[in-house]
Amino acid sequence: MEKQIKVRCKGSIELTLQEIQDFQGSLKELTEENFLKLRQSIIVHGFIQPFAIWVKPNGDKKILDGHQRSFTLKRIEKEGYILPNKFPCYEVEAENEAEAKRILLQKVSEYGKVDKQGLYEYIEDAEISHMELDSDFNIPDLDYEDFKLDYYEDEEPEPEQEESRKGNLNKNFVVPPFTILDTRQGYWQDRKKYWREEIGDNGESREGTLAKDSIMADINSGVSILDPVLAEIVNKWFVPTLEVAKTFDCFAGDTVFGFVSGTMGNHFTGVELRKEQAELNNNRVADAGLNAFYINDDGQNVAKHIEKESQDLLFSCPPYYDLEVYSDLENDASNQETYEDFLKILDNAFSEAITCLKDNRFAVITVGDLRDKEGFYYRFCDHIKDIFERNGCRLYNHMIIVDMIGTAHMRANNAMKNRKVIKTHQDVLVFYKGEPKDIQKHFKNLNLDLDLQPEPIVETDKLRYLTADDFNALESLRKPCVKDKQIMYLQGGIIKEALENKHMVGIFDNDELVAYVWFKNMPRKKVTKIEEIISTKKGLGRELVELVISQAEYPKLILECVKENTATDFYKKLNFKVVDEKDGKVPVYVFERDLANESTDV
Repeated sequence: MEKQIKVRCKGSIELTLQEIQDFQGSLKELTEENFLKLRQSIIVHGFIQPFAIWVKPNGDKKILDGHQRSFTLKRIEKEGYILPNKFPCYEVEAENEAEAKRILLQKVSEYGKVDKQGLYEYIEDAEISHMELDSDFNIPDLDYEDFKLDYYEDEEPEPEQEESRKGNLNKNFVVPPFTILDTRQGYWQDRKKYWREEIGDNGESREGTLAKDSIMADINSGVSILDPVLAEIVNKWFVPTLEVAKTFDCFAGDTVFGFVSGTMGNHFTGVELRKEQAELNNNRVADAGLNAFYINDDGQNVAKHIEKESQDLLFSCPPYYDLEVYSDLENDASNQETYEDFLKILDNAFSEAITCLKDNRFAVITVGDLRDKEGFYYRFCDHIKDIFERNGCRLYNHMIIVDMIGTAHMRANNAMKNRKVIKTHQDVLVFYKGEPKDIQKHFKNLNLDLDLQPEPIVETDKLRYLTADDFNALESLRKPCVKDKQIMYLQGGIIKEALENKHMVGIFDNDELVAYVWFKNMPRKKVTKIEEIISTKKGLGRELVELVISQAEYPKLILECVKENTATDFYKKLNFKVVDEKDGKVPVYVFERDLANESTDV
């Protein structure tokens, strides 16, 4: 009888066994018992699962899934079995070897037994921590606690190290990117205080709208106000990497989200039913010079004001039925007689809003369940999930935002008479419209520690980075330009953050600041954007640009300036061209210069 091994599967490509290379090293061992099982399976059923491979930049083809099958096939070939010339494979994308090794670890098969020493060496080489191994990977037959005791028993972090780790997460992501968002933490409260002072929204247009026995009835004059830190992390985590992203909300409510989103460089559009709220919001963002606008209309009509597939993020914190009644308007979702009528308005509005969202974009909805008159929960969160999934947005993250206790302790005794546990959290539902595999194409890595290392300019007595000590001098330079509407007014906190991150470079004349340039993301990236160039002396602005460009060797540069008659001629002399114009309270012109295709003699 001919001993032929048959192929019973298909792949995207076919390769010989000699073309594919081992990648796991000593991560797993194949016991004789498991070898015999796999051997019998291949002889009886044939080759039934393609190899998963990663192609290195140099063309080498590494096995991510199929090491034990490859080993077994080579052994049974020596027994006289005839193998196919080529085997089906499919290619797995990975940016580098570390990512490829993480993928391999996810693909540990049933036949290979993980060798502890091999696993230790493997995860150390792949820079995977033992905590990540426990939380992110499922390794068959691995007793994680025993493994940790054997190899990491002396590596529990000291308190200082733990604080350092938290600090790094806060630096990179504003707050740690965990499913629990804890507003009670000091870092959250400090950030919230900063934003409250910047925004100044105290819900003055709707005092006393919260139900008397609600979670927030005795806070903020009986008004619920969106947490600005939540608004900040939503804009940071879920807005794609664009020069100016477009964000929107079909149940806009207060000014918070629009103010924060505009401050972070996005173009925000909000739809707000109540005229007085829309007017108050527009006045507040206009005074701050932000690229944000509120439309007075029913959220169900959002698609009449916003183009289809034009927006980069949908955020909303809709009414929680009658927990807070905003108005007596007939089409106000919070003013409906039944929960079903309330939900119908949300369904209409969100279904229309999703059509305005581009593909491969996120929608973030903050909600909280509430009880009916009998005390049972409506399952509000589940109904929101149903609306979005029905419209092509699948649930991608589900976070819990833990609120301050507030008056909960005063209500607990009464509530527990009926065994009701006081609710002190809300749900943050993150939906994705598109293919998750494409997320990294549209959203940059937020971990700043993974960015390129700084390439600082050479500082002199005349040219140096600006620091917090230069804040007053900088404000003195900016003030007349703001008055003449050459540049936008910006909150002091934004300026201070730019100074802390070394985004500004100044020219000094006898220790006096006479010119500065503000580089976005300067100096960590070679490709960057200039936000502002201000000079009190003729020629210094140009000199400053040329000095910084020549030292940092920027191959391409995008500038934003805000007044054509003071900017276009200046930039054209530096061989920049206008590539875009943006409408707004202050006109903004975008200039581009391709240094790689021009003479260095400017």
